[in-house]
Amino acid sequence: MPARRRRSAGGCVYSPQSFNRAAGIPSGPVPVVSYARISVAKKKAKNGKFRPFEMGVSNQHRENRAVAARFGCEVVCEITDNNKSASKDQYREGFEDLIWSLAHGGKCRQPGHDHTFQGVIVVEQSRLARKFYQWERFTDTLTDVPERVYIQGTSMLDPYGEGFEMMGALEMVGNKREPKKTSIRVTRDHMHRAIAGAPVPGRRLFGYMADGKRKNPKEAPIAAEMIERAAKGHSITSITRWLQDQGARTTVGGVWRVSAVRTWLRNPKPSGLRRMNRTGWIVLDPDTGEEKIGDWQTYCTPEVWKKINARMEESKGRKWDIKNDQPGALIDPSSYGTIGKGRKYLLSGFVRCGKPTAPDKPGGPRCNTQLTTGPHPTQKDRWQYRCPPKAQGGCNGIGRDRDRVDAYVVETIMQELERVRGTEPTVPVEEWSGGPELDAALAARAALMTAWSDGRNPDISPDLFYASLLPGAERRVREAQLDRDRWYASQVRQVGIPADPRGEWEAQADLQWRQDWLSDHIVAVIVKPASRGTKFCPDDIEIVWRDR
Repeated sequence: MPARRRRSAGGCVYSPQSFNRAAGIPSGPVPVVSYARISVAKKKAKNGKFRPFEMGVSNQHRENRAVAARFGCEVVCEITDNNKSASKDQYREGFEDLIWSLAHGGKCRQPGHDHTFQGVIVVEQSRLARKFYQWERFTDTLTDVPERVYIQGTSMLDPYGEGFEMMGALEMVGNKREPKKTSIRVTRDHMHRAIAGAPVPGRRLFGYMADGKRKNPKEAPIAAEMIERAAKGHSITSITRWLQDQGARTTVGGVWRVSAVRTWLRNPKPSGLRRMNRTGWIVLDPDTGEEKIGDWQTYCTPEVWKKINARMEESKGRKWDIKNDQPGALIDPSSYGTIGKGRKYLLSGFVRCGKPTAPDKPGGPRCNTQLTTGPHPTQKDRWQYRCPPKAQGGCNGIGRDRDRVDAYVVETIMQELERVRGTEPTVPVEEWSGGPELDAALAARAALMTAWSDGRNPDISPDLFYASLLPGAERRVREAQLDRDRWYASQVRQVGIPADPRGEWEAQADLQWRQDWLSDHIVAVIVKPASRGTKFCPDDIEIVWRDR
């Protein structure tokens, strides 16, 4: 049966065999690649945990194979992004492989495939892209080579037609709105359930059964004791230690940590209240204006829960007064270095605990927890790297003077660089050639924003400006900046060992620059238990070098 002829989005009529003739290959089925993606692909296993579930993408590939056969095509390669979202800027390995393959003549990049394809088939456009820059990347690479096929759903479209890209953009507007509408519906449903006093389905909270109403007989005594201890003023760390000593486990089978205990105590459900996650407000009864008490068993009254949370808020930013068991003096932020989310100390993120978890087994596993920084226990105005307590995931078995470790690691790196400096050739740094393109992109974006703010073009609607024009201008600036950063990063790798590492180090006092400089040469610093009878021994510091 001959393949059906289709009218493309651009108006031309063609059949799949025309692609074979244009490509100069024997007539036959047109090789295409099937792309499938699903955002959430998890299935509950027997042990209560969630595991990846492949059925959704398998169904998409099965449908793509059947549709491709009806159009005289053959799926020679399948590319899958399972449990990957396209609306959250999440890295999708399969999508990147598809872009790479299209840019390299249709050569399939998947392991075990040496086929070359001439088109792409998907069940719907939202599987490929949910944002404009994703769709633009795909269409640009797809149309780099003439006479390629694009099948979407049960229709064959012409990617070279004038209306193809615009049609995809309009469809994307609807795709982008759909998750927001779903989120609004879910939030509304949760609000109605909360007003009615019914529990909201979701992950089971510790102390409750799966229905969210009844207490869990096994966990109820532990949950009640947690509330009682917190109400009496016990610290979260002491409650966590008690849970670990009791051998209690979380609902997913993990060991209790300080963060998990704090999150559980902040949840108002054990008191009968309900808080909306989106706003953080306690749900009120619309008839009385009072706090709505849910239709489930409780562990304490709302007043007790409020007292516990007020105490946790009061202790924020304070050292805990162990003697009087109450919040002490406020911590001076300047004593902890730079304020913000960045790293505060030279080796933050590099130093790890090297204490063996099984001392009777030489060469066995180590704690390997990232070390934190705190005041020295005996020496005033000095600081040390130390392993966090067990309640915070560490072993509390390592503590070493911070300044001595920093000085030793820096000096060791300097000596190693000076030793190998003469063994690597020096490659001159070349200037990046894309400066004019970046300047033009910046100027175009500035001109677009100025024209919009001044209202020079009344034909440009807000939807067109914010949904298409501005994202496109920002994308071109971002791509140029990314190309510049990659260029200079490659130049740094080519240069290898700096000519004067000590001079560069002394000339730069910025902490972020120094940490980036360290990351070019080392991966981690393992601090082992101190040798017997010594305060600081270089043999107890292991530097893990980066592969050159």
